[in-house]
Amino acid sequence: MEGKDLNVVAFCGLCCLDCHGHTGKTADFSRDLRKERRQAKYGKYAEAITRVPMGKPEQSLIKKRWRKNGPEGI
Repeated sequence: MEGKDLNVVAFCGLCCLDCHGHTGKTADFSRDLRKERRQAKYGKYAEAITRVPMGKPEQSLIKKRWRKNGPEGI
């Protein structure tokens, strides 16, 4: 705690200046993740994957179609 103002130490004992809530890192990471998901067209993947019958034998066939044709091929 050397060189840090004791007025910014929270009840938890941590310095607020280092906390993710104070620095805004969590919001920045969330924004970056949302951007990556949009660029990867994750919405199409999520929509298609909801149609996959999890744990059933035909799942491997659906995976093969996905690899070959993308989400539109399922």
